[in-house]
Amino acid sequence: MAGLRMFSYLPNPRLWKATIAARFCGVELGVRGASPKELRDWLWDYDARPLAEQERRSLSSLARAGRVGLTSAKLFKTDAFLEAQPFGNVSAGFGRMQRRSGGSCRKGAHSVIRRGQRHCAISVAVGQRAG
Repeated sequence: MAGLRMFSYLPNPRLWKATIAARFCGVELGVRGASPKELRDWLWDYDARPLAEQERRSLSSLARAGRVGLTSAKLFKTDAFLEAQPFGNVSAGFGRMQRRSGGSCRKGAHSVIRRGQRHCAISVAVGQRAG
């Protein structure tokens, strides 16, 4: 099982940055996702996955109205997902043990590097420009 897991729409250039950093730093990174149109049929959770029609009916209590880009969709988001991602959107990053948010894919490469600092000589300078 991956040390970090990212759930996102695909393709996502920010996600690819995180996968490159993971390979460089020796951090195992799992990626789950699909095109934005397909994500409406997924369970939004640490264990994100496509849902069959029967599962969608049985999980109707998790249905929430989509926003921004998915406004006409019913999205199936678990309470744990919403606790980890308070805005309830993707891209989402999760740590394995806590199943809690590791941030968005914008911060994905930073999360990967922090996990792999023992294995690679990359430092993260957030908000600083190279001189």
